[in-house]
Amino acid sequence: MAQALLRHRFVQEEATGLLAIGFIATLASLLGRPGPDLLFNLAAPVLGILFLVDALMGMWVDDYRATVSYALPWAGAVMLTVLGGAYVRSADSMRVVIAYFFPALCAVGAALVLKRAQIEERRARALRF
Repeated sequence: MAQALLRHRFVQEEATGLLAIGFIATLASLLGRPGPDLLFNLAAPVLGILFLVDALMGMWVDDYRATVSYALPWAGAVMLTVLGGAYVRSADSMRVVIAYFFPALCAVGAALVLKRAQIEERRARALRF
């Protein structure tokens, strides 16, 4: 039991790290020269707050961990990718990659880490019976 609790905590810390890095990267759209429009500068941080930070909170609340912490990073990744794709040609491509595509990749990585842990937990429960 103690080993499973330790593994669960490690998985949460790993996913938290990925989500935090992704959120910090969304702030890159605020740095440097202004983007093509105000939406470029504000969309990534707002999406980071709405999806990535909420997923962090949901992950630490065990009752909602099964749905919120998996669904929000995926939704945030899709939104960031779509918006980033819209700005690929009109904005600085490196800022788009750092502010939109990299956070989306971090969010997908965090969701996959959490899903892998859930699958391992179910497999371990099935082997016990």
